[in-house]
Amino acid sequence: MELDLAEVYSFTVLVDHRHFGRAARQLHLSPSGLTKRIQRLERHLGVRLVERGPEGVVGVTTAGVRFADRARHLLVEARNTAIYAREATSTVVIGLPGALGPQSVAQWTGELSTRLRHLLSTRVHCIGVPFDDMATAVATGRVDILLSAVPSSEPAVVSTRLWPLVRVGVLARSHAVSGAPSIAVEDFAQLPMLRDAALPEKWMSLWWLGDVRPLAAARLVEIGARTHEDVLRRVGLGREVTVVQRMFMPRLPEGISYVDLVGAPPTWYYADYREHEPRGSIHQVVQALRVVSAPAPAQTPIRLQYGHIPASRPCPNDRMAESSLREPSEARWETQNRRGGVGRHDAPPLLRHRPG
Repeated sequence: MELDLAEVYSFTVLVDHRHFGRAARQLHLSPSGLTKRIQRLERHLGVRLVERGPEGVVGVTTAGVRFADRARHLLVEARNTAIYAREATSTVVIGLPGALGPQSVAQWTGELSTRLRHLLSTRVHCIGVPFDDMATAVATGRVDILLSAVPSSEPAVVSTRLWPLVRVGVLARSHAVSGAPSIAVEDFAQLPMLRDAALPEKWMSLWWLGDVRPLAAARLVEIGARTHEDVLRRVGLGREVTVVQRMFMPRLPEGISYVDLVGAPPTWYYADYREHEPRGSIHQVVQALRVVSAPAPAQTPIRLQYGHIPASRPCPNDRMAESSLREPSEARWETQNRRGGVGRHDAPPLLRHRPG
């Protein structure tokens, strides 16, 4: 029997809170998403772990109490075992959002290793993290550092701001607006867009442009997706569109293209890592990431006639990002703040987030 550490960790958080809603908020999940995780864990174990009461209050069964006690030791041992193995080769594992294909992961590993080589001797290895595992990947030790589009609110996890994040629209080539090289973000936001309610809303809202218009004004279509490929398959049907981060662009199927979003509000990449991390190499990698320029996208879109962004003509957001990335992190933040380009994202580079 194989146990999913993300499911085990989610269960221990639920036991601590004894409430699905509060536990789900800490895990950056919806209550229904957390419920599905607990149900999968119960199926794997073959026993019932919790009793759900009124208003999401949880009662823990006898089997659940016994499992929770062993589960905490299991999580500590799993994390320490992973750290012990990585120390032998001074390897730091960086998680990339979405279960990317092996070619994209290999390119990212090569890009980051090349950029960090002159700053430290630590070996960097990248892995793709499914969307619904991103909230627990650092706490369970699956990765040492997670690159994310939002700062973490997980206890004892630190979020350090890195590079500007450029968002682009993704749509089928058969879509009515696919022939345009760019589109105003307000216009793109009027199209039917994909949303996964099981994922953390703070993170998910970036991809249905929740910072452009309110939820009530959005035309959202629910989808369950763990990977970029899941999303692209749905977009390929031609009915809905979505938004992705340009730096982590997956390989496009033949019938799909990108379009530049003009006027999209600024946002940032963050590096999430454990606050009380004993390995100095992880802190060194985070500090090095703050001063190196952002890696190039895994795929450079071409063919303007299908709405792609040509490599020879960067979009306005890219020009702003590239000029910003030539400055150190603190100076970059101050420069953006003086220009008025940060808006409500004007937090200092190093943030420690705890549940309120």
